[in-house]
Amino acid sequence: MEKRKTYDRNFKFNAVKLGVERGLHKVSKELGIPSSNIYSWQKELQEFGTGSFCGSGYFKNPEQKEFSTLKKTGRIETSN
Repeated sequence: MEKRKTYDRNFKFNAVKLGVERGLHKVSKELGIPSSNIYSWQKELQEFGTGSFCGSGYFKNPEQKEFSTLKKTGRIETSN
């Protein structure tokens, strides 16, 4: 089984920037990554701005952190 590739925050910012400038499909081929990655990074950047690409275990905004805390303490039930 192949390990999943991870990209750091700067790589994602730069890939989105280049994608906007040169075209997402062209940049994805140049970088050797799926264009769907750049599309999703672009969407995340538009939605969360500077809070984008915070990494696993971190939160994009205070609401997410509060929800996670309430969920862990059992004060909120979620349906999975």
